Amino acid sequence: MNEKAFPTQEFKNLLNDCTRDEIDKFWFFPIRKFLSNNINLSWEKSSVIKILGNVDLKKTLQKVLLIDICTRFYSDENAIALYLDYLPNQLKNLLIKAVWTKKLDRLEIEKIIEKPVLVENSLKYSWNEDYIPELKIFIGFLQSERHYHNFSKKIDCESKKSHPVYFSLPTNLRIILARAVPKPDGYYLLPTNNIDKELSIYNFEPSIFSEFDLLITYYLQGNIKYSAKGMPNKASIKKMNKVLHLKEFFPDMDLRVSFICGLIADDFKVKSLSLSKVDILKNLFESNFLRIPTAPYILKRIKGLSYFFPSDFINLSEVVVKIFKSNNVDGWISFKNLLSFTDSHFIDLNPLRAYFDIDRLYYTDENNDAYYIPLGEVKNYIEHPFLAGHLFIMASFGLLELALDPTDKLKYSEYDGLRYFKFTNLGKYILGLTDGYTPLKNEETQTQLHLESDSLVIRVEGNIDYADTILENYARKVSTNRYLLSSAKFLDSCKTHTDIKNKIALFKQTIDIELPQFWESYFNKLLDNSKALKPVKDVLIYKLPPQEKELHRLVAQDAIISKYVIKAEKFNLIISKLDFNAFCNRMKELGYLVN
Repeated sequence: MNEKAFPTQEFKNLLNDCTRDEIDKFWFFPIRKFLSNNINLSWEKSSVIKILGNVDLKKTLQKVLLIDICTRFYSDENAIALYLDYLPNQLKNLLIKAVWTKKLDRLEIEKIIEKPVLVENSLKYSWNEDYIPELKIFIGFLQSERHYHNFSKKIDCESKKSHPVYFSLPTNLRIILARAVPKPDGYYLLPTNNIDKELSIYNFEPSIFSEFDLLITYYLQGNIKYSAKGMPNKASIKKMNKVLHLKEFFPDMDLRVSFICGLIADDFKVKSLSLSKVDILKNLFESNFLRIPTAPYILKRIKGLSYFFPSDFINLSEVVVKIFKSNNVDGWISFKNLLSFTDSHFIDLNPLRAYFDIDRLYYTDENNDAYYIPLGEVKNYIEHPFLAGHLFIMASFGLLELALDPTDKLKYSEYDGLRYFKFTNLGKYILGLTDGYTPLKNEETQTQLHLESDSLVIRVEGNIDYADTILENYARKVSTNRYLLSSAKFLDSCKTHTDIKNKIALFKQTIDIELPQFWESYFNKLLDNSKALKPVKDVLIYKLPPQEKELHRLVAQDAIISKYVIKAEKFNLIISKLDFNAFCNRMKELGYLVN
């Protein structure tokens, strides 16, 4: 997101990492004609002659000379501006558009240059470099996508007219040229208060906190299963949606639930159950949103992601957060504006570290036929959905409000209908854009839990399925709407005194009502009981064989052994570790080796 020029030495290092042919193709060849045709051109503090340094352009230049020429040219903003003015308007406009757009397709190119990209010549058996002469200056920036076809047949002109062609500049060249060209529409995130009334608005901020206890309880009970790579299990997602009945973006789709499962992840730790729900949510985003790869559960339509490991993915979440933190905007922002912003700030939306790995990804249609993703469709099938999915994750937890087009046919992904997004007060607080937050009250009817004042009975009014889920690890059901707190269930997953304290805290947070004194006393008794039995670590236990009657007699009657044995019962001897050596020596004297 930085447009500043590279320092001279940094730029030289960049070119040094390139081959001689790469420097010529991408950096030198496009400006060669300008330099040779304007040898006497000069401007403030420099000239073409100074840039060339007495180099003869008719000769093949060595790599070191190409680096020197390109370094002098591209570090001079005046030289770049004169070069752009030298170009015909159509080529100038094409270059400027390519500065702010990662990849232009054939239709975009032809709209700018107002003519076909390819020459319809007599060569019918190949796609060989048939670009129009005007574009040859930019030959290094043109890409032609090859498809498998039968070379025994001629390629008709109609097929040639629709053949995929793309125009893209190296990112570093885009950054350098950006200093000399006007900013495009969409360069800044601009809010609007006017959005189409036909759009469907989704805001989960009012409901997230009434759902949150249920989510955390369900997770801590181990009900969400994950793969070996840490991704949520599809069966778990479906079961969770059936049990919890969470609000969703679309009917008959487990979209929101899958985002919640994916972000929580199987290694999420609730730092303290005494924290408020807001702080637990903030902890969740700080620990997981910036760390856990999101591509495997965002790109739902794309197949082949399971072949990769977490380390193979780029986590775009940190970039998204950085964008929003540096552009604190109130009001609706169009998703189209955000896409333009990422393009014009040179933000790579590719989810995989190795770009060529995209060749391993594919999608399937309604007939389950598989298709690899064409070069020109990567942005539609992968990059744009990848960015949109991050907004859906944030919206799932109430951080964003989304405006979706309900009539969209979902051609590329589940997110095709996304038109606008807006930060909620919760979202601003979680991302650190505001200092405080007061949770919204959910006006919907909630399930009420009532604790009896003189017994461990819980009476439920409302959603019994909800009660079954949140009380599963604490109480057993004794009637249609009554539950009895069970010590066995409550202590089942506890191994230490601290585990009991945490489970009591979780129970209090789940119930979210003040406990009667009877209940407080019961929980205090549970904590006291956990310290009643003390483990003894400085003793050893040995078992006597029942048939060894002589050994039984020696242990019972030998005065020396009796000094070392703390207790003998049911063929078991308890011996202090301090007396162990003396006990072993006496047993040797009696003809027994203690192993």
